[in-house]
Amino acid sequence: MFHDAPRPDAACKNSLAPESVREEVFWKDFCAMVVSVAQQVQVVQAYE
Repeated sequence: MFHDAPRPDAACKNSLAPESVREEVFWKDFCAMVVSVAQQVQVVQAYE
């Protein structure tokens, strides 16, 4: 999806500390989890 698109801040992010990289990965995983949960909720509501 859109998160794979090249971003202008990619070069800047490469110079950041490893902690920041891990934090970004955490937030990407967190957002993906929230999206999947929201989709599951929509499916449940559709059956009610």
